[in-house]
Amino acid sequence: MTRHQFLRSLLGIGAGALAISALGACSSDGSPGPTGDPEPDAGTGGTGGTGGTGGTGSGSNGETGSGSGSGTGGAGTGSGSGSGGGNTTCSNPHATIASNHGHVMTISVADLDSTVSKTYNIQGSAVHTHSVTLTVAQFDTIRMHGSVVVTSTTTANHTHSVTVNCA
Repeated sequence: MTRHQFLRSLLGIGAGALAISALGACSSDGSPGPTGDPEPDAGTGGTGGTGGTGGTGSGSNGETGSGSGSGTGGAGTGSGSGSGGGNTTCSNPHATIASNHGHVMTISVADLDSTVSKTYNIQGSAVHTHSVTLTVAQFDTIRMHGSVVVTSTTTANHTHSVTVNCA
């Protein structure tokens, strides 16, 4: 039995006990009440609200999280939060530099968790240098096994298109 089912059963038992207690205290036979006047027939109680449904969360690592919900009266409203399971994080980021003539770009796995943009010097064995900047959003894309294409700075009258993905 889940926690939700247990709590719901307690709510049903409590409501049933309250209804029995209330019925036992009522008199609907027309006999005089404490003031001497006949008591009117008692009306029937309303029905309790239903519990809300479990929510779904936006999980980490691109997975759907599991949620839990609770209801309040009437139809109830649910809310949930969750964290994703599974490991979808890139373990081998790789850069490919177009029209390359000795440039190298090395991205560490730790860089993929960066909370700020990062600029890389891609000189390698070339006689000049270029810089390439990756944003936090681009790191997120690469970490989730996506691919991004960025353009290097201009040096010696040219640029390089750099594709970064998870190898």
